[in-house]
Amino acid sequence: MDFITLFGTVASVIIAISLTMKNLKTLRIVNFVGAVMFSVYGAFIGALPVIIVNAIIALIDIYFYIPLVKNKEKFDFILNSSETKYYSELFLKHYKKDILRFFPDFSEDMLKELNSAYILRDMVPALLLLFKDTEGEDIEILMDYATPQFRDFKSSSYFFDYAVHHLDIDKSEKKFFKVRSAVDAHDKYLVKMGFERIGESEYFRKAI
Repeated sequence: MDFITLFGTVASVIIAISLTMKNLKTLRIVNFVGAVMFSVYGAFIGALPVIIVNAIIALIDIYFYIPLVKNKEKFDFILNSSETKYYSELFLKHYKKDILRFFPDFSEDMLKELNSAYILRDMVPALLLLFKDTEGEDIEILMDYATPQFRDFKSSSYFFDYAVHHLDIDKSEKKFFKVRSAVDAHDKYLVKMGFERIGESEYFRKAI
């Protein structure tokens, strides 16, 4: 396979990958890169229609990406209660398979036994948290599940930086968030959010 053919193949793969992405910002960025590369490929092989079509796609990506960046999302925080019970049942039914990828020990009974809350972005549920007060200095988070379209860390940052101060928990003695993780993808997320592993255990901690 020569360089030009390889270049065109890579561009095609990038475009295909972009179409599988659920985060709209990431989709637009990756699709834009693929479209630009495919336009260059069209120039290599002298195919004007390929150049024009992919240049238009790249411009469309820019057109739709700009509002996504400019849009100031509104974040809200809602504690679960009997009033949100039915919605929570629907939420778990819809996302349960994906939840178990990151939290294999999750069961629906946890929603009844633990404190829980939603982070909303423009009134759309983006993050479901399950947490409990402990006798020590930790607030233990049993689950912090972000829906696929909102996995950009903003929801979690909102919780740790703002919403946590509005929890119905006596925080005078609390110094840390504590999370157990047994999934590599979740480990990486916790480190990115500022957590540190406790020794060689499956637990991570972050100062409040």
